[in-house]
Amino acid sequence: MDLNRINFSGELPLEGTNNVRDLGGYYCNTTPPRITKYHKFIRSAGLTYITNKDIDILLSYGVKDVLDLRSSEEAELQPNKLKDVEGINYYNIPLSIVDMVADITKEDKNFNMPEGYIKRIEHKEIIKGIIEYIADNLNGGFLFHCTAGKDRTGLVASILLGLCNVSRGDIKANYEVSHTYMRENNDFMKAYEMGKSKVFLSKARYMECVYDYIINTYGSYKDYLIDCGIKETDLNKIINYFTEVI
Repeated sequence: MDLNRINFSGELPLEGTNNVRDLGGYYCNTTPPRITKYHKFIRSAGLTYITNKDIDILLSYGVKDVLDLRSSEEAELQPNKLKDVEGINYYNIPLSIVDMVADITKEDKNFNMPEGYIKRIEHKEIIKGIIEYIADNLNGGFLFHCTAGKDRTGLVASILLGLCNVSRGDIKANYEVSHTYMRENNDFMKAYEMGKSKVFLSKARYMECVYDYIINTYGSYKDYLIDCGIKETDLNKIINYFTEVI
């Protein structure tokens, strides 16, 4: 099977992880219209338990760079199996906030997921580091991940899609399917069944709130990223790498 000839609308077929999805194929509301390319950005859950077959699939798919969004403690406790694979450039930039992590892991009926997400995107120095690293490492397939591939990964995915003027509807749809794929993971399902449902839900309104906050506060995702201190030339580099005119 030649994976380079396949455009995935769902998960890549890996055995040792789930929620691994290409961000290609999204229409961009630009003039002229553009579309996001396949094999450029791939979002994923953790890669600690991937098999050798999975590694071969990811290499065949064109993955060259891996950005780990987990805390350094998480990354040390459950190492990314691609970290020492020849041909892979691995880097860790935690998109973690201590208060957010503490809140999200407790069963608190008053916990507000969108507010937690907005706290993260307002830590602009972290977002700046992530996006600048991406702009400097556009060597092939760029995979980014956290543990479940939903929260930290979902925010970075939404920022990349928003930067390219992908629609609000498509951005929230890309986010909300995470729960569907996470249900395939037995560990996540055990925790879900124990009642910690908020941690594993990916309701559309969570990402709608983030999208609306960025648009209402900054005007556009690009303006938000410029406000984070990122050069417009770096943002244009990502856009031109990730999209093509149709």
